[in-house]
Amino acid sequence: MALDTPFYRSTSAGEQVRQVRELVLSQHQADAGQADQLAYGHAHMGVDQIEAGGFDNLTLASDGLLSFDGDVSLSLGQSLSLYGRVLGLTDTASDSSQVRLAASYVRLAGYGGLTGRDNYIHPTVQGGSTAGISSQPLAGNLQLNASQLLELRDILSVGVHGGTGAAEGLLASVDRRGFDQVELASDGDMRFLAATQADGSQLYVPGDLTLAAAQVYPGTAAVATVHAGWQGTNAAYDPERRLIIARTTDSAPALPYSVFGSLTLGAANIDQGGILRAPLGALNLGYSWTNQQTQTVNLLPGSITSVSAGGLLMPYGGTVDDQTWQFDGEDITLYAAGGTQGDNVNAARQLKVGMTLLGESVDIQQGAMVDLSGGGELLGAAFVSGRGGSTDARFSPLVQNGADGFTLPGLASNPVYAIVPGVQSLAAPAGGEAGASDPLLGQQVTIGSGVPGLPASTYTLMPSTYALLPDAYRVEVNGLAGQGAVTPAQAMRNGSWSVSGVLSIAGTGIRDSLASQLILTPADVLRSYSQYNEMSYADFVHADAARRGIPRGMLEADAKTLELSLRRNAEGASFNFDGTVLGEAAEGGFGSTLSVVVPNNNGIELLADDGQAAEGYISLYASDLSAMEVNRLVIGGRPVVLYGQGATMLTSALPSTLRLLPLSCARGGADCSRSHVGQPAKPRQPQRYRDRAGRLHQHPGSGRCGLRLGRRLYLPGR
Repeated sequence: MALDTPFYRSTSAGEQVRQVRELVLSQHQADAGQADQLAYGHAHMGVDQIEAGGFDNLTLASDGLLSFDGDVSLSLGQSLSLYGRVLGLTDTASDSSQVRLAASYVRLAGYGGLTGRDNYIHPTVQGGSTAGISSQPLAGNLQLNASQLLELRDILSVGVHGGTGAAEGLLASVDRRGFDQVELASDGDMRFLAATQADGSQLYVPGDLTLAAAQVYPGTAAVATVHAGWQGTNAAYDPERRLIIARTTDSAPALPYSVFGSLTLGAANIDQGGILRAPLGALNLGYSWTNQQTQTVNLLPGSITSVSAGGLLMPYGGTVDDQTWQFDGEDITLYAAGGTQGDNVNAARQLKVGMTLLGESVDIQQGAMVDLSGGGELLGAAFVSGRGGSTDARFSPLVQNGADGFTLPGLASNPVYAIVPGVQSLAAPAGGEAGASDPLLGQQVTIGSGVPGLPASTYTLMPSTYALLPDAYRVEVNGLAGQGAVTPAQAMRNGSWSVSGVLSIAGTGIRDSLASQLILTPADVLRSYSQYNEMSYADFVHADAARRGIPRGMLEADAKTLELSLRRNAEGASFNFDGTVLGEAAEGGFGSTLSVVVPNNNGIELLADDGQAAEGYISLYASDLSAMEVNRLVIGGRPVVLYGQGATMLTSALPSTLRLLPLSCARGGADCSRSHVGQPAKPRQPQRYRDRAGRLHQHPGSGRCGLRLGRRLYLPGR
């Protein structure tokens, strides 16, 4: 059910159409009297209507408000998709309203699309960072539960006040309460999808927010930001609100097929007790903007916070000419060593591959794991039209030779997928290059024995671009042959296999009663059908650097960077570490980096275990930094590497923070001995430090100061 909002000319839009679009879901359908009172642009649906219709799949979409009228409880057999600009409670809903929605597969998304045109109005309310905040107190709870997979996408707000802006054009402001508590939970994965607009996916929640799943991650190339305790762009986060990440399984699931995604979490207080992953991507826990500042970031026992791709093997674009790498039809820019990207210092300041922990207090507690390790492999394959044929067999059905001659089926009857033996994900990967056919969420196939090298099992259908992975198979569902009884596997003359397979949807009772005929093609046989230029991403990075005559860019094997972005904590030290850091590079990779950065004109103080933080400093215990198993430590800045046509250049990410004056090297008895101490630039002024008694001294020498570390330490100069 969809409720759209047209564009109207500003000069001719009448009062009747200048009403907010609102789709209301209640437990019971409106009676005839209530239905007669519905305003233009409003729709009402009851859970009892949905249940009476026997629907297993439901989509509710509103180009405006998606509101709930009191207590609502709905459980669906397969999928629930909610699209809107704002979620809220109706004016008649109780302050204690409980909204509980559940399905095997749940999608929560913004409505997307354009919201403004010159000389037109779009009569609805807008979500996002500029949306007004409801003047009413928060109320009730919203729970979305997925037994298999929960997805989030685009821009969505909880609660709103506004609608009378020039582009919106409503006759009167709309005020809808937000939820006091929002819980998004999945027994399987929770993933953020690539947005349909340029600003990435964004979720704004004014109350507490809990994200609970087996693992939470952004899809390939997806950029997502989540805010809890949001009170508008001109206000600070609500200091009493929390963003909580929790896990719903005891064991850690397999790494998702996802790379180069980015997830930022913002709130006054962040408790990370789940499994957060962004393989070869960016995780930012904590947010700092003009008015919004994160206070505390806690990595709790049992949590895993990872930007490692160790153990991941997946396709990622390819190169036809060995000169440019393409992904999803676009040329990509290689990442520089260290995880930055851009052709100038300003463009490359943001850490695109790595992890940032930002706040007044960052606490990595015992039992928490931070994974910066290197590993994984991205494989590239580009179809080459020519002597190997003019058709990419990954994207087209095979020609069939029957009694009536040759037949070329279409994808409508003969969709093409891939299967990859091993641990099976609950659904096909999000993002990445599309295959010939899009698998349904959770679509899988059960195949019996008889195909050499392929165990009898149930396999998740993957995009056909995965068909060239080691041990993978191209899968064509031969719809022209129809369905029937299970038949033994038979070898075909072209090297493929004809087998029976039963299609189903994971986590539901949906399953075909009859078997479909499948054409399975091993990866090596597929290479004989079409010609591919195959090169790994790492080999291309090496070749590109050799061609340019410059040091190489970032590889999967490189360990990643952890940036501690700390602000002054009036209650003591800004950082505590009792957890575990995995920071080893894979073979041929560069080591990991720990970078400590602070706001402009702030001093850093290194303390012994019995030292006390001094007023006016951002204080850290030397033992906490020494306990982190990284290969490189940078205090006062973060190196930025520029990778480009001319050369690879190393500079500082935050020049203004390199002023470490005053820097306390020995306050409280901290041992500043060092095994390896390096300093890229000598300070122009002498450094100052405090002795054990807290007295301030000025050192006339180089100003270098180290920790007792078995790694390289950098203290950038001013």
